Amino acid sequence: MPMAPDHFVLGGLLDACRIHGNLEAAERAGKQLLELDPDNEGIYILLSNIYKSMKKWDDAKRIRKLMVKRGMKKAS
Repeated sequence: MPMAPDHFVLGGLLDACRIHGNLEAAERAGKQLLELDPDNEGIYILLSNIYKSMKKWDDAKRIRKLMVKRGMKKAS
């Protein structure tokens, strides 16, 4: 891409990674998204769900603990 991706592009990529099970790309996109928007709890939840779908329970728990540490809650 001739320009840096914004949160819309990275969010779409992260969701595509969830659909296609690409953990490596999901982690890269998630890291970039968290750098752009560290207060967006949706990013944390999506990353946690990706880890859960791949049975990476420790990583999912780590993301949820990070949410708690930052005072975030999953919206109902």
